[in-house]
Amino acid sequence: MISTLFLAKYFGILMLALGLVILFRHRLISQWVRKALLKPSVFFLTGVFEFMIGLLIVLGHQKWGSFTAGLVSVVGWLMLIESALYITLPKASLVHMVGKMDNATMVQATAIVSIGLGATLALLGFQIM
Repeated sequence: MISTLFLAKYFGILMLALGLVILFRHRLISQWVRKALLKPSVFFLTGVFEFMIGLLIVLGHQKWGSFTAGLVSVVGWLMLIESALYITLPKASLVHMVGKMDNATMVQATAIVSIGLGATLALLGFQIM
């Protein structure tokens, strides 16, 4: 069984770091995403790897007894759902969905949510909160 605190630390640090990168390098990230849309295999492979990690969490961490455990479980389920979309959506739908996210406001909002969720998970994982 995977430890709730370990997963909270892991995903907290990961989401915090990625959120900061997205916030400060959003133009570069947008360019990469636009280029990736030209190759659906990039999203398929991303989806496969994200599905594997999400499935590990969903199967190995079905704990809902505390706020931290519930938050970690929700992250696993969200990863599973997002990855299933990446794997199954036709190219046109994927381009439309990702295209909606390709503006400065949405990218910055995504970064801020990632930073906030990452900080919360890290603080909970290291038992600072």
